[in-house]
Amino acid sequence: MDTHCVCEGATLSIEPANISVTSFVGRRQQIDDIERLLRRSRLVTVLGCGGMGKSRIAKEVARSEANHASVRWVDLTSLSPTSSIAEVVSIALGVDVARAQSRSHTVLDASGPQSILMVLDNCEHLTVPVGNFIIEMLAHAPAVRVLATSREPLAIEGETTYSIPPLTLPTSGGPESEFAESEAVALFVDRAQAVVPDFELTESNAHFVVELCRALDGMPLALELAAARLRTLSPRQVIDKIGDRFTLLTGGNRTATPRQQTLRAVVDWSYDLCTDSERELWALLSVFPGSFELDAAESVGSSGSLCAHDVLDVLGSLVAKSLVVVDRSSACWRYSQLMTLREYGREMATALGLVDASNRAHRDHYLERCESGLRKAHDRVPSNGDHIAWCRVEHGNLTAALHWSTQHVGETGGAVRIAVGLLYHWISGGVLQDARRCLDELLLTMSTPTRQCGDVLWVTAWTALVQGDLTYARKLLRRCEAVSQTLGDSVLLAHHDHVAALAALFGGDTHRSVELYRRAIATYRSAELPERLNATFQLAIALIYAGQPEETLELCRTIVENADTEYGKWNTAFALWVSGLAHLHLGRPARAFVAAREAVTVQLGFQDRICCALSIEVLAWSAEAQNDHAESAALFGAADHVWNELGTTVGAFGPGLAKDSRSSRAQAKAALGDRRFDELSGLTPRESIGAVLTFALENHADSATTQAVAAKPLTIRETEVAVLVATGLRNRQIAEELVVSPRTVDGHIERILRKLDMKSRAQLGAWVQKNVL
Repeated sequence: MDTHCVCEGATLSIEPANISVTSFVGRRQQIDDIERLLRRSRLVTVLGCGGMGKSRIAKEVARSEANHASVRWVDLTSLSPTSSIAEVVSIALGVDVARAQSRSHTVLDASGPQSILMVLDNCEHLTVPVGNFIIEMLAHAPAVRVLATSREPLAIEGETTYSIPPLTLPTSGGPESEFAESEAVALFVDRAQAVVPDFELTESNAHFVVELCRALDGMPLALELAAARLRTLSPRQVIDKIGDRFTLLTGGNRTATPRQQTLRAVVDWSYDLCTDSERELWALLSVFPGSFELDAAESVGSSGSLCAHDVLDVLGSLVAKSLVVVDRSSACWRYSQLMTLREYGREMATALGLVDASNRAHRDHYLERCESGLRKAHDRVPSNGDHIAWCRVEHGNLTAALHWSTQHVGETGGAVRIAVGLLYHWISGGVLQDARRCLDELLLTMSTPTRQCGDVLWVTAWTALVQGDLTYARKLLRRCEAVSQTLGDSVLLAHHDHVAALAALFGGDTHRSVELYRRAIATYRSAELPERLNATFQLAIALIYAGQPEETLELCRTIVENADTEYGKWNTAFALWVSGLAHLHLGRPARAFVAAREAVTVQLGFQDRICCALSIEVLAWSAEAQNDHAESAALFGAADHVWNELGTTVGAFGPGLAKDSRSSRAQAKAALGDRRFDELSGLTPRESIGAVLTFALENHADSATTQAVAAKPLTIRETEVAVLVATGLRNRQIAEELVVSPRTVDGHIERILRKLDMKSRAQLGAWVQKNVL
């Protein structure tokens, strides 16, 4: 094999033993990808930040390519910008150095007709001279291909770039038996065994190994340096010290270049290659605990000496240097930094005096976005859960902004505005534990009876109720009521009454609950506050268990007819679920099933965990009421999955709902047997809440309309409308039955008649009798 390694005139052969196969655990795909690119392009640049293993991957590619090409390896690490690229490359090609110094074409001529793969390693500090040399070489030597490694592109014509990702990490929440299948864990274990031969991944240490791999972002060099520490520390002890990673992760392979022997040296090398503007933005961006959008980067990036309109170009430079990662999976791209680079940036921010400015800019940006999102959600503009979805994506940034505001004197006002603005995210986004932690932390800073204190009290009480902590919620509500009375604040008292009504409902006192809801709704209406809708559908629940389900249907119909905002549509899903519950209590399980399905369909856009879980529960109950035990069991499994994600149970929502759920579940188990019930309830997909909702919708059609759905001329909703037409109901009556507007029913019937090529309701009735009933 004709392969050489050249560095400043010293030629070293690359022997197989010098390339560790274990360094490429899980990297086979990347190696194959690069080899394919080399067959299509004469210049491929492998990109990645320091410590990602670019050089090792390039060596493996070179080893493979050596079977059908002459490979020349040139390490440019120690070259200065004034060094002659031609001189170093000439040595790799066996050209006389003196001639090469006088005329670079001798290097080009030396290649002749033979096929050569020229590997130029570590080009990032020489991008301009290396780029110029490659342009000239490729123009005069058609048999030469170039594989370059760099932390940023060479930015020349004909270049194909390939970015090296971190090693894959274990799936969050996955079984321990699958941990070793992760690339990061496999590499760590391999390196650990090189240091401690009897090291194994066990039940006692697997959690700490996984935590360590995640903390180090799956960065190969960092994992190797961490593994080296196992000579004296256990995985748990390494995790305990990982906060000071730049001191801990030293002592790498002494035969490696100095900048590869410690984690700090690797990152220092990247820092040294940055301009002053890039260094400043790197430092400022370290305030983000996770990913962020461009507008957030511009807000934070302009808190120093950069102007907002300059941030985009500097951010682009950091992306090019592999110091910022881009997630292109959605319409609006998101950016992030590896944790190691983020912590280094935080050190820089401290040194540059930018910490407070970046934190305040970060808080101000997310506070403004949170409040503007709420305003838009309440405006009469069609939407599909944009604000709720945004809160879910930005959860880490929002809680970080809240924490900073809570911890800093004079910033409590901003903390309260964020905390209250996130109410519906707290209770429906599957983040109850974070909510309680953040809100309790904020409450500790508030002792005087102010409106801000009162607002935090009722918001915290609400989250406690959803968690099932009724005693704590009542304690907070007593404090909130006292504050409202001290201030004479009727709106604060209405918020208290609203949450106190929910507490009474969850405690089983339905009549007291109805009284409090009516009082809160009256104040909301007079103050023209949007919370009236939320209190109304909750009142509708209380009325069911107070023995008034017919009034419930009327209230829900009103909510649906007025759902012309994002906030209204969010409440519509709850109103549809409550309608289903009312139909069940009125002995109409088929209609209950349809209403609950409509609620789940709306929730595809919002994915409110509470509404999703409760709606799927009603699907399960109504399926069981129609003796479809298998569907009921599968749906109970889907509901349980959502409850687990939420961190609560249906039992937290009052004795009435809890009793309905227990009774229906017991009937399904009695019909199927425990074993069969468990099998069916275990079918729920685990990958996302959206997958769970789709499972509920696609696999459990309304048994009253199964034949029509199988024929597929009409949708499930259209079939339901057609059935009601066949019973002789007029459009307004159908609207009342389905809890939709008459205008919606008009549209359904027009489409049904058009689909079936019919002219009259009588024709439709005959079709229903033949094909559905």
